[in-house]
Amino acid sequence: MHQKSLLSVLALVFLCQGKVAAQIITVKTVGGRTVECMHTGLRSTVKDCGIHANWYNYVFVGLISKVTPLDNDEKEIQIAPEEVFWGESTTSVNVVTSQANCMHELKAGDKWLFYLRKGNPIVLDYYANDSVPFSDAQEQIATLRQLKANGDAGILRGRVLTQSAGKQGVPNAQVVAIRQPKGEQFARVTGPDGRYEFEPLPVGTYKVVVRPIGSYQPDDDEINLLGGSCIDLTLSRSPHAWITGNVNRSDGTPVPNLGVVLIRSDNSWYMTTQTDESGKFTFDSQDPGEYVLGLNYPARADWFDGGGAGAGVKVPPASLFYPGVSDRSNAHIIQLASDEKLDKIDFVVPLP
Repeated sequence: MHQKSLLSVLALVFLCQGKVAAQIITVKTVGGRTVECMHTGLRSTVKDCGIHANWYNYVFVGLISKVTPLDNDEKEIQIAPEEVFWGESTTSVNVVTSQANCMHELKAGDKWLFYLRKGNPIVLDYYANDSVPFSDAQEQIATLRQLKANGDAGILRGRVLTQSAGKQGVPNAQVVAIRQPKGEQFARVTGPDGRYEFEPLPVGTYKVVVRPIGSYQPDDDEINLLGGSCIDLTLSRSPHAWITGNVNRSDGTPVPNLGVVLIRSDNSWYMTTQTDESGKFTFDSQDPGEYVLGLNYPARADWFDGGGAGAGVKVPPASLFYPGVSDRSNAHIIQLASDEKLDKIDFVVPLP
């Protein structure tokens, strides 16, 4: 195999649709030449246990029977499927590579777990493909075999985590899957690392709950389990505190579309929002702590929206702070407790 050195950087590039998408650009040295490899940095939110089978038309373990060089260092690969998990069975599949120099070396006689999409030709693309050598795919293959054996049933597995920073697995927690609408219940207890896995479950919609662990109550979730699918569901507790209020002018009229910023009192975190047509703003799902609230009123040219965290983070330059002062040092420190709902943090601003 060629000696390779690599340096990975995360870049933001503009797609042809004008949207911004994260991509991984990797620079490798292959056979004395510098090769730039591009791979998608996007990840699906689908909780499919990491097997991604339903993203593809064909998923199978196959033996590479022939490798033919093509132009621009690409290759044509002839594959003999041996164990098919998804898609039609066939005796031979031909694919062409895209960015072949960026992949594991493809050699006749090697066995891989292939993920392929229909096409003419079928393309094995480094940019967005999950195909891996057989030796690196044992966990995915075990799950695929289990799903194939289950038939119309599905797999529900996951982990119960603490709410605290640096979340840890919660052992001996009882996880209950309640099938809707009749309420049929299935239960499992988490292991030492907080992981759980149910026996194959009938298809359907489930409410998944964790019984209280002392004073700790993880949030419920709901899933739709399909036949032959696998869902990996993490159960924890999101922050439930919130701060909400209204911004009105001194004559009582609301101020819509106004920038509002919530800032940790130590300047380590911030988040912005805007008032709605009635002048209302809301910051939900917040952690407990001390906060300062600011407005972009009067509007500043250097104001910016978004969110950020960390030492030295740049915070949007508010013009007015709660309860109505222009000097940040005189702002009221809002004390927010766990799950507290502060719903009358109101501003009255002067008429323009």
